[in-house]
Amino acid sequence: MVPGIKSYLLTACWSLPAFAVVMACRNVCEATSLTKPVLLVQFVGLMVNLLADLTFGLGWFGFPKFGLAGIGMATSCVMFTMALCLLWLLHKRQRFARFQLFAQFERPSWQEIKPMLSLSIPIYFGLVFEAGLFVATAIQMGMIGSLEAAAHNIAIGVAAACFMLPLGLSFALTARIGRVFGTESVAAIKLRVLSGLLISILMATMTAALLIIFRHAVPSLYTSDVTLREFASHLILFAAIFQLSDALQVALLGMLRGLQDTRFPMLINLVSYWAIAFGVGYYSAHSLGYGASGLWMGLITGLTVATVALSVRLWFRIRQLERQFLVVA
Repeated sequence: MVPGIKSYLLTACWSLPAFAVVMACRNVCEATSLTKPVLLVQFVGLMVNLLADLTFGLGWFGFPKFGLAGIGMATSCVMFTMALCLLWLLHKRQRFARFQLFAQFERPSWQEIKPMLSLSIPIYFGLVFEAGLFVATAIQMGMIGSLEAAAHNIAIGVAAACFMLPLGLSFALTARIGRVFGTESVAAIKLRVLSGLLISILMATMTAALLIIFRHAVPSLYTSDVTLREFASHLILFAAIFQLSDALQVALLGMLRGLQDTRFPMLINLVSYWAIAFGVGYYSAHSLGYGASGLWMGLITGLTVATVALSVRLWFRIRQLERQFLVVA
């Protein structure tokens, strides 16, 4: 597999500059509550990806078949297409005219870059801590056995699909709370916090119920192996359990980012995921003999601890803002 992966990376790596542009443009749109055009651009990217994969990867339409290298070419084509579409959107859309985004180009200013980095670097490390835990869990699944690794791949894939709902809400909460944070209205912040938590709970309840109901049907989409399907359905029950804490923690992170609070959440992620989740999972799986179930117990424990800690941090931050805004008034 290694030569094929290398050939893919060599052609896909050129997509990274365009990916950076896509993320910057998408965040500008989302911060100004313009999300539908972003969805349209991503749909265009999906169609381009399909055609480019068939053309360069499989050699359709009379083109040479480049295999995985061609799939990497397709990835680069998609990212550059989406970047150009989003840049055109920011340039032509009337809503962005008042920002004068492309009116003039200036040299990089450390005074402008520093506050962005002070917010973004802790977010980066917080995401690394969380993603690293799931990678470490997958590696341990492979150490336990191929059946466990395959079943985990199914269960975590389904959980990741469900996670997109609260993740999208988290982006919206960051934008909505960030806007009212600038108006120094604690009442408006509280309203959005309460509504965001209620929607998160509703989403988690819905996805958990769907996972429980279809826990046997979903694995059959992946494999015909009866043993694997049964074990995957067992792990999907764990995925259903952590829907609530997973949805709430990402919503709370979005709220705190809207309040420009990123360093403390980064530390919460570090402790919750690596000191608690990894420790509980490793001990349960390898010392207590629970295997794959023990690793999922660790994930649930870490996410729950993170949810509680982030809730306390949000409450403290709001109380802090109440005193701050009262003094200013």
